Amino acid sequence: MRRLAYVTPLPPLASGIADYSAELLPHLARHFAVEVFAEPGPRPPRALLDALPPVHPLADLPARAAAFDAVLYQLGNNGDFHGGAYRALFATPGIVVLHELVLHHMVRELTLVAGDRGAYLDEVRYAGGRSGGLLAKRSLDTGTGFDVWSYPLFERVVDASLGVLVHGEGSRRRVLASRPRAAVHAVPFPWSGESEAAAGDPASLRARLGVPPDALLIAAFGYMTRAKRLDVALRAFARIAARHPQAYFLVIGEVSKDYDISALVPEALLPRVVLAGRPPLADFLAWMAAADVAVNLRWPSA
Repeated sequence: MRRLAYVTPLPPLASGIADYSAELLPHLARHFAVEVFAEPGPRPPRALLDALPPVHPLADLPARAAAFDAVLYQLGNNGDFHGGAYRALFATPGIVVLHELVLHHMVRELTLVAGDRGAYLDEVRYAGGRSGGLLAKRSLDTGTGFDVWSYPLFERVVDASLGVLVHGEGSRRRVLASRPRAAVHAVPFPWSGESEAAAGDPASLRARLGVPPDALLIAAFGYMTRAKRLDVALRAFARIAARHPQAYFLVIGEVSKDYDISALVPEALLPRVVLAGRPPLADFLAWMAAADVAVNLRWPSA
């Protein structure tokens, strides 16, 4: 059986990619001899560890990489959760699952925010050429804005990888637009139906949030930032709520500390907008199954 080193954050880190790996790994272990190399963080719960292949600190990977047929990195746009994997990739090349095209925020955290302006400008020049580097320098020198969405900074990761997996055809095309020779493939998210089974009785789920059983539930899911456009969604909800007194808007997920959602909600609608926070994964999937309408806006998209 092929041996696979799998690099990822794990729960209880508040990361969707950690949850993704916790779901995927037991299935992957049926096809490969998998060992997990985890980003630093709190120790996963015992029940999760019992369900997973062996878990090691990411720092152990360089010394053990030669024992594996491949290394698979799960990479997202967050330095706290993926900074170690980002650095490890350059020392130990492998296959990367690129969960987000825009890695600019993470690269900036690991360079500029850490005090290394030169390293940040080098990264922008590497990916965006001389013109991109000049724009970034002007932004730093003058305090003017810099369009990070136009400079996603995935190029160095792609160049260091043995192969790249993305979750959609649009992402595959975008990678190839910058790196036409890259070995990049789109692998859609699976849907097993387990969340439907986890939903149980919709009335009991609604009761847990204090929502009437016959309410029209409109819900937004995931980590909430300005890019999720809740201002637009809540303006539309206000129009619906005026005609449907049993309509509720649920926010199922953590809200960025820089995003004051309560300021977007008219006082009259406050009782009908529920901020549920970041629930356990089983509850998150259950709410997806219980909602009547899911609103999943994003602009600009990472």
